[in-house]
Amino acid sequence: PAWELLVSFCALYLSQVFREWVLKICLDLDIEVGTAIFLRRVAEMSLLALAAIPILSSCGVQTTSLTAVLTSISFALGLASQKALSNMAAGIMIMIFQPYKIGDNVELEHVSGFVYDIQLSETIINTYNNERVSLPNSEVYGKKTTNLSRNEMVRICEQ
Repeated sequence: PAWELLVSFCALYLSQVFREWVLKICLDLDIEVGTAIFLRRVAEMSLLALAAIPILSSCGVQTTSLTAVLTSISFALGLASQKALSNMAAGIMIMIFQPYKIGDNVELEHVSGFVYDIQLSETIINTYNNERVSLPNSEVYGKKTTNLSRNEMVRICEQ
């Protein structure tokens, strides 16, 4: 029983170290703070979930049925939240590759204006007509994006 307690504390300690390591890497790569915190939480929960199964097994709990139940629940949740997960995945890709940033003048899905906010599930645009439009990230990512703020200067030559 003493070594099981030691393994539990080691798993908790390693999850904390891993969590901070993921946050440091995200910040070093200039990933937005909100995305970095989200990735830190995912990393911590994943490591704790991986550590929980051997700990429970060492305590005498039958983990095969527990693993099967957790897999079934994960599969059902994945199917039920497919659209939300698609939006989140596209949001993470937008935050990592940064085709546009907050404040950029863009044209996305026939909507033109300035990027007000980029969230995990949606991009919010302030249009030239002073309207605020929310576009799901899954409908924006991978489609034509025109960023009018990327180039510092435009030169027009007459001949």
